[in-house]
Amino acid sequence: MALQVLVCTLYLAAGLAAVVVLRLRGPGGLAMVVLWPFLLPPRLLAEGPAAMEPSAQAVDRARAALQALAAPPESCARILAELEASLARRALRRRELEAALASAPPGIQPRLQEILRTEVGALEAGHAVADELTAQLTLLRFVGPAALADEAAMEGMEALLARIQAQLSLE
Repeated sequence: MALQVLVCTLYLAAGLAAVVVLRLRGPGGLAMVVLWPFLLPPRLLAEGPAAMEPSAQAVDRARAALQALAAPPESCARILAELEASLARRALRRRELEAALASAPPGIQPRLQEILRTEVGALEAGHAVADELTAQLTLLRFVGPAALADEAAMEGMEALLARIQAQLSLE
């Protein structure tokens, strides 16, 4: 019951925030003010980019940062592809564990919950690594091509790539 009250309160708060934002946008916002209760639920349940797995979002951001570089480090694209495959496998395993947990007998549920927590932790660590890779690639992009030739500027990137490679080899 308390969860339902919380969800309804958050839904109402989101609607009020939408009303304020849309009113500030101008006269076209009035239609949105009237329609927001009908448009928000489908938007939240959509299967589009907004509903993507966090791992897919993290990898997409890293890939976009890599493509924005004029001369990316050679091993970076390969390591990013391996990281993406690893995160996809972990996300699939997490979904399988959640499904198994839902139908598991009570005797094995604690062990499955422990395995699931471990898997979720590893998945979140992978997301953090992908976000860190995105940050390093973005930094390299704005520092410029001269930094790619400078060993000191590339140390952080090489260390990160080595750490990702080591993490991937442990799987």
